[in-house]
Amino acid sequence: MKTTVLFAAIFICGLLVACESTNVDRSALQDQAPATMQRLFVQGDYGQVHIRIASPPQGSAPKPPLVLLHPSPYSSTFYIDFMQDMSQDRYVIAIDTPGFGDSDRPQAPPSIEDYARNALRVLTALDVDTPVDVLGYHTGTLIAIEMALNEPERVRRLVLPGVPFLTGEEQKAAFDQYAKPDVLEASGSHHDSKWAFVSAGLQYGISLEQAQEHFADMVQAMPESGHAYYGVFTYPGEVRLPKLAQTSLFIAPTGSLLAETKTAQALTPNSELIILSQYPHNVFDLGVPFIADLTRRFLDE
Repeated sequence: MKTTVLFAAIFICGLLVACESTNVDRSALQDQAPATMQRLFVQGDYGQVHIRIASPPQGSAPKPPLVLLHPSPYSSTFYIDFMQDMSQDRYVIAIDTPGFGDSDRPQAPPSIEDYARNALRVLTALDVDTPVDVLGYHTGTLIAIEMALNEPERVRRLVLPGVPFLTGEEQKAAFDQYAKPDVLEASGSHHDSKWAFVSAGLQYGISLEQAQEHFADMVQAMPESGHAYYGVFTYPGEVRLPKLAQTSLFIAPTGSLLAETKTAQALTPNSELIILSQYPHNVFDLGVPFIADLTRRFLDE
């Protein structure tokens, strides 16, 4: 109950500030359904952290808050549709990882543990004092795991689709390929590879608008769009995963990180694995109702 009241207070204050600064009709904001989306900044370990909060309808009895951690080099915009679905019955908090989206950029690449510590500080700033559930995707899965390991009393359950679990030479090769600054070119040709990456999703059914949104996130993170990969591809998953105590759901899309996710789950106690063949790619673009239902059923068990 205390968490619900605190979130409601934050939400109402945010609306008042927004309305006073933009002369928006407050009644129109309050009538948004099924959830009202709010954006705000809180202080993190590397400066200001941008977050999105989706609040459940008034009068509902929310379940444990759900924290979302995006893949790199995207931002919390990655989860907007998913947030709307999941916030039908719980508060949903999506955090822009430092250096991505609208969060301030660290001077040097943080470790995964650093990112996790920052995320926990965000929850403290929001006065969230009950355990939360955490869903991460790609980079976000490792941050979620570290949150749970570092402060286990604050994390109840984990949902981990697409875990970038690499070891040995494979990890080193990935580090050498991805953990480096972008090289900027006066011609703008440094954007070509970014567009090629996001537009690959067009063949699976994402829209041009969705591809452009992902592209904008990548460009915004430049020239350090690879910052998170320094932590991802030095993360000692083979040491950390066997220590995880929280009930965890690993989801392995057949088109991305299938073997890596299966290997990670095999090392993790108190976990289960779902092979995601229905949406092998871009599930948070193409299959929001499906992934939301899968997540909700696991969290509500």
